Amino acid sequence: MDNGDNRYGISFQHATFVQGKELSLEATWHRTINDQIALQPAFQYIKNDNGKFTVLCMRLYYTF
Repeated sequence: MDNGDNRYGISFQHATFVQGKELSLEATWHRTINDQIALQPAFQYIKNDNGKFTVLCMRLYYTF
């Protein structure tokens, strides 16, 4: 979905490895600050044979 300077996204992944299976879900938001800078925080939920994990990350985009 694109709403001007905001973009939102959700993704789901499933993988099967020799070691087991993994599921992950990611929710993200991309916010344009100005012509050069944009921020994109993302939250990930990961479940595999080792347990359940959460990840929070921030991407910084700089255009020059």
